[in-house]
Amino acid sequence: MDSNQLKKVISQVKKYNLKNIFNTPEELDKWLNELNNRQIKNFNSLNVDTNKIKFPMHLLINNDLLNCTDYTNRIAAMIKLKNGEDCRHLFDRLCSPNFLNSKNYYDDMEMISKADTARYPLWIIGEDVFINSKYHKEDLKLIVEARDTTKEDCRGYDCFVAGALTMVAGNEDSINSPYHKQDMELISKSGSDCMKMSGSYPEQGLNYLAINKVSLKDKYHLDNMRILAQNPVSSEYL
Repeated sequence: MDSNQLKKVISQVKKYNLKNIFNTPEELDKWLNELNNRQIKNFNSLNVDTNKIKFPMHLLINNDLLNCTDYTNRIAAMIKLKNGEDCRHLFDRLCSPNFLNSKNYYDDMEMISKADTARYPLWIIGEDVFINSKYHKEDLKLIVEARDTTKEDCRGYDCFVAGALTMVAGNEDSINSPYHKQDMELISKSGSDCMKMSGSYPEQGLNYLAINKVSLKDKYHLDNMRILAQNPVSSEYL
């Protein structure tokens, strides 16, 4: 890196308040010395209003992101996400190599920007199973638009539906079954009373039945899903 490039990089580090990311001057020097030509060019070409950046600043110098030929366009797409106040810790997933290399990157970013919260899309966006799913686009749309239609005031309940859809959208057994599309549509139309969040116990609920390996091999799977959707208490038996 020549002296002019170095001065520009240092200037950019100061402009975007990135100096505190490095614990010591030695760490900063190490980072500077490891930058390749593309990363230097990309970072030095960045020119955005810092007040518009709602994601963690350290992502600006994520190595995988810096290596993208369309780096500034990716940053512009990330800036559109104004819905991540409750999930800033998940934003790193936007820079996972598998998502950065996804053919759906820009379409997905546009869709995520429309969600009430980016939390649930970000939970799953970097997962290989979800990225490669043949239901990827339609499942992401269901997650983004998730609503508890059974509640007059659905605020606080939509998350149960979104979380349930996210669980099933990333489950390989469901995706490879003949029931995935219908299960996802049923979950999206059912109320939060039928759902259990990931990590809950007992593991009952419409979303858990949708990923149950035994149920997915049962010819009555769809019938049981409909029964559970209509009668949440039946989860103990299904």
